[in-house]
Amino acid sequence: MVKRDLILDQIEQMGAFLRKLVAKFSNSNSFNDGNGASDSVINELNDEIGFDLNLFLTLSVEDAKKYLSSYKFSEEHLETLSNLLVKLSVDATTKMEYLSKALLILDFSDGISNTFSFERNNTKNKIKELIKN
Repeated sequence: MVKRDLILDQIEQMGAFLRKLVAKFSNSNSFNDGNGASDSVINELNDEIGFDLNLFLTLSVEDAKKYLSSYKFSEEHLETLSNLLVKLSVDATTKMEYLSKALLILDFSDGISNTFSFERNNTKNKIKELIKN
């Protein structure tokens, strides 16, 4: 039982960390600058949980799914990570990379989920619209 409590604590900590990153980036004064805030978020992701966002952006679809699988993210974590990538897509040169990976993350979340999420589906549609524009 203690082992399960430890795992649940780690899952909750990861969720809190991801939510903190989204809030930090959203509230950043350098949001319009983009680079300062995004570099900070990317470094924190790597330092705190070992998630190399720069590597993730370069992976093929199958390799990206394997990379996500290795972290054992919950659906909530995946949705938060996708939201973070959408927020990081402010730079025109990397916008498509971030948005396509955000969509991939939500598709991956659909694949591991036992339920259909209207909210996740709406988010996917919004990302698809951003990709078109």
